[in-house]
Amino acid sequence: MSVHRPFPGQLWLRSPYAARCGSELPGREMPLQLKRVTSPMSFGEYFSRTAEQGDIDAQYNLANRYRVGYGVPQDYGQALKWNKKAGEGGHVHAQFNVGQIYEKGYTVPQDLSEAVKWYSKAAEQGS
Repeated sequence: MSVHRPFPGQLWLRSPYAARCGSELPGREMPLQLKRVTSPMSFGEYFSRTAEQGDIDAQYNLANRYRVGYGVPQDYGQALKWNKKAGEGGHVHAQFNVGQIYEKGYTVPQDLSEAVKWYSKAAEQGS
């Protein structure tokens, strides 16, 4: 089952059955079956736990949540920390974000050599 999160506070699981049911008519999309699952933890807690476990997508998502204050208190220092962790793990968008942070001097002193280092990491992956 894959996870689908359409709105904050909701967790939906996509059923593998949805991929097998549907019309055999060409061009007709198969229906998407979603099942709502109640979760005792908030999305901030979910991303924090999975980020701590080393999931680079969760680290990148948590960084973005800290940047805008979505589900967690707004904290640019935490946003940089989690973007760096995701970037060190190979997340290309996080690497680009860290480059931008250092290039523009967002919440850190402007450091063009550090920006080039992170932009280069992202470019090596084709970003």
